[in-house]
Amino acid sequence: MTSNPMRRTLRGCRRGSLFVFLLEIAALHAATHQFGCSAARPYEPPAAGAIVARVHTDGSWTRRGVEVHLEGPPGAESRSGRTDSCGAVAFDGLPNGIYSVKAVDGLLEGMVENVAVSRGKDEMVDVKLNGQATGADPIVKGASPCTRVRLLSGGFLGYTSDALQRNVQGCLVVKCVITSNGMVRNCQAIEPLEGLTRHSISELERTRFEPAMCEGKPVDIDNTFRIYFRLPR
Repeated sequence: MTSNPMRRTLRGCRRGSLFVFLLEIAALHAATHQFGCSAARPYEPPAAGAIVARVHTDGSWTRRGVEVHLEGPPGAESRSGRTDSCGAVAFDGLPNGIYSVKAVDGLLEGMVENVAVSRGKDEMVDVKLNGQATGADPIVKGASPCTRVRLLSGGFLGYTSDALQRNVQGCLVVKCVITSNGMVRNCQAIEPLEGLTRHSISELERTRFEPAMCEGKPVDIDNTFRIYFRLPR
């Protein structure tokens, strides 16, 4: 007897995924967090595929407002979008096939080709713009040379159960001070995200860094954390 797929259930729980972009630290972390389920979820056929593109210049900071073009297989519609404050843009509802992603920011361009999309999966694409971008602030103005901070522990943030239930996704921007002893303090949400701001700040404050050094001495620096949340698929 053939079972009805609509009566099947998924074992376990959905997992939330995110990407943490640390501006001026050039660190990218992927993390997942799992929550308990009180009951099995009904089986759902896999959704169409998706491409999530992150645009940057030299790998140390993200780019907002960059125009990104998506070209797909024959018969697929060309699409365009602009990056958010995390330097990311998502193209959902894509049929299976091979795609190319092109980013244009003034005279700067970057392209990634042969991106294979399959049903029910996200493809994460890192697009580097050719040339040097302008506008990036130095770590400590007026002081040179200074070393960058380095992540020692923590930095893995996850979805809250409330945010999962509300289907929240997008970019959270938090500005903090990384102190001379490597602690994260005085965090302020520049671009909050419903149900995730307070939780993320709490987790960031547990993170530890090797502090920046200027002229051989540890110093306090301002740092902007850009956290891109993407719902599980």
